[in-house]
Amino acid sequence: MQDFIELCRKFIELDSSPSVGNADIAKYAAELCREAGLHVELQAETLNGLEQINVIARPAAGRPSEEILLQTHLDTVIQVRSVSGPRRVQIHSFFQKI
Repeated sequence: MQDFIELCRKFIELDSSPSVGNADIAKYAAELCREAGLHVELQAETLNGLEQINVIARPAAGRPSEEILLQTHLDTVIQVRSVSGPRRVQIHSFFQKI
């Protein structure tokens, strides 16, 4: 469980807000997929001067005849009044701070 929480914390700590782009978090997600043995394809483009990357992960290279698409946003937006230094993340369960 702690490994999962640490992975979540890392995803949240990476700044992928619209003003920064999602390149760092996409590369991190791709690294995790590769470590899990998946074949990873990155589709990069520049939008409004920021690098945006789609991560496509499959069990093997190539495109199968049938597949399921799971789509989500990689950006993590935390609303704050001011930020100085790295993002500090606290993850809470329903009953206690983890």
